[in-house]
Amino acid sequence: METTTKSNLPLEKKSRTSKFIKNNKFATFLLILLVIGTGWAIIKIYTVERRMNKEKQQITGQFIDETTKVFSWAIRGELLRDNREQVNQFFSNLVKEPGFKKIQLVDVSNSKVIISTDKKDEGTVVTDTMILNANDIRQSIDGDIIRSIAPVMGMNSKVAILVIDRSVPSNE
Repeated sequence: METTTKSNLPLEKKSRTSKFIKNNKFATFLLILLVIGTGWAIIKIYTVERRMNKEKQQITGQFIDETTKVFSWAIRGELLRDNREQVNQFFSNLVKEPGFKKIQLVDVSNSKVIISTDKKDEGTVVTDTMILNANDIRQSIDGDIIRSIAPVMGMNSKVAILVIDRSVPSNE
């Protein structure tokens, strides 16, 4: 008569496992390959997703820069013709597009907002040095807002600074 005690149970389970492995070497090999392959695939997917998100951010940043540059050229043309009403129309139409929050035009000579989609900002003095010292297109992110800053150049000098606030695109 054979009795089993609690102390024999782990040995019995180990022997069952080792017997299974010895009797089913090919199945065990395939199981190990499956686990390794799944782990590799998960790591690969993760790295590809990270790379794609970085590339998406770079492309989005480049697109915003190019859009801001072209928009500043249109604003430049209207400012040189002293056509502020048309600039105001450009701002009003652009801010209706999805993602655009606020657009401002800052006068370089006195640092005041001369045209804004938020009319209560007009006449306020801008103190942000990043805006006032912009000599090329810049972007900054503050929370869920991307701010694009572009100088508007006259014939020989900077006449205004364009500030466009957009919401950060979601990572879908």
